[in-house]
Amino acid sequence: MTTDQNSRRVASALSDSQSGAIEHPVPRAVYWCRNCDVPLISRRCDICGSTGRYCGVDLKPVFPEERLLFERFLRCSGVLPAEGRLPKELYIHRGRVVWRGKRLFEFKVVAGEMVLKSDFSLSPEDYGWGNDDFVHRAVEANKSALTELEKEAIQFINNALIEFPGTEPIVAFSGGKDSAVTAYLVSRVACPVLFFSNTTIEYPDTYEYISSFAESFGLKLVREEPDTDFLTMCERLGPPSRILRWCCSVFKGTLLSRFLNRLDYEAINFDGIRRRESNRRSKYDRSTRNPKAVKQITFRPIINWTSLEVWLYNFWHDLPLNPLYFKGFGRVGCYPCPNNTEYDDFLTNECYPELWTQWQERLAEFFDQKYAHNYDEAHRDQWLREGLWKKRMPHRDTEYSTVSRPCLEQSGLSYKMSKPIDDQLIQFLRPLGEVRLLQLGNEIDLSLTRTGWYQITGTLNDNHLTVIFLNGRGHQSKLLIERQLRKWLNCIGCGACVGTCPAGAISIQAGSFQIADNLCTRCQKCVRSNFTRQGCVALSYKSNSVRIREE
Repeated sequence: MTTDQNSRRVASALSDSQSGAIEHPVPRAVYWCRNCDVPLISRRCDICGSTGRYCGVDLKPVFPEERLLFERFLRCSGVLPAEGRLPKELYIHRGRVVWRGKRLFEFKVVAGEMVLKSDFSLSPEDYGWGNDDFVHRAVEANKSALTELEKEAIQFINNALIEFPGTEPIVAFSGGKDSAVTAYLVSRVACPVLFFSNTTIEYPDTYEYISSFAESFGLKLVREEPDTDFLTMCERLGPPSRILRWCCSVFKGTLLSRFLNRLDYEAINFDGIRRRESNRRSKYDRSTRNPKAVKQITFRPIINWTSLEVWLYNFWHDLPLNPLYFKGFGRVGCYPCPNNTEYDDFLTNECYPELWTQWQERLAEFFDQKYAHNYDEAHRDQWLREGLWKKRMPHRDTEYSTVSRPCLEQSGLSYKMSKPIDDQLIQFLRPLGEVRLLQLGNEIDLSLTRTGWYQITGTLNDNHLTVIFLNGRGHQSKLLIERQLRKWLNCIGCGACVGTCPAGAISIQAGSFQIADNLCTRCQKCVRSNFTRQGCVALSYKSNSVRIREE
């Protein structure tokens, strides 16, 4: 799309929006209209004009396939007869199933099994009550509030494009309902590129859905592929957990950075993150720069929306939905995600038993390698069944490289490394200064000098590295140099650090860390970056790590 075409789209959208900042127009709660039997995202029903009563924090519609699952569960629990049928017009939020604005029943998942948490009572005359198109009636009851939400979001998108003209907007497209709404809203203003990071552990439905969605709206889809799949990376880092969340940095951050590095401009990215999704996301800003990808500015048009608002907007504009939602999934993402709920895991096992079995086998292999010497098979089964792997804490098996102070050079340090100096170390040293190589007989010496700061010398294939500090700058220089040495000693080629370079000099080639010397400006942002703890995924999450200690 040309700049003129983009400007015309922006101008057209602006004419439909109000000027100035608009506050989120609806209360952060769900109400219920007793006259029309529909949920409300504001107090007033657009169908009958009555005021709704408080119903709950949020809701999601229950689709027919999920309703059949609930009927099987309730029959097995002995509370629904064989001929019994649940009402069609059901909603759900965190295991609380709502009918006509009140709780019908509540359940939870314990050790992979659904368990009834509340009483359940349903009269035979209510079997199958309601219509399958009940969500569309809810859309009509909330049309004015949805219109205000849409206008505010489009104005926010307009303002972002006006602030950064001449750039092609990108939508981070995961295949979920939130990114679908975001993509549609941005397409009302511009012609965005849909960017999809293939984590290699998406559900099969998602892979089919992202292509069909892009085709439906005539949008370009960029599907970035990783060099290493998720299960292989688990062998290097161990399975992710809610504490050891390396997977998003490695598979989403790395692939996005690689894509952005191919662009010759700063990218404007729109995503569908919402504050209601988690405590961590509740603190997210609506616009921000991404510390994992320095060439990216992120805008979040629907960050204040509730789940029900997103659902009603999807149905209002008849947007195609990922088939996973019809099976009962409340969120779309990676099937082994440590943030999945017990119900998500239950549905994965129910709908995709082969994927679930494969993941459980990998987890069992990890347990046997790390914990079998302390725990028996019964503990392993409990660890898997109750999802205790999601709470896995760091477990360090540490190897040390040593550093000593030469007797005759008090301003210097001598490092004895646990592996010989190689080309990979040269790559990690490039941000610290220009590396020079000198052939002396059968040996190749390396030297690096940063005027007024330090001198680094060593020999390829030797384990010793010498650092001389200049002008009393030893402390600060030591921190920077040792940070790069630790990265070199522990690097697994995950690529999570690719996006920290504003010049696009960092890459992963054939699984090895590389810095293009002709692109590196020695700004040292990659050295100082704290996009994750210690500025390196391997240092932060690797179980078998190499550290540096002074003798």
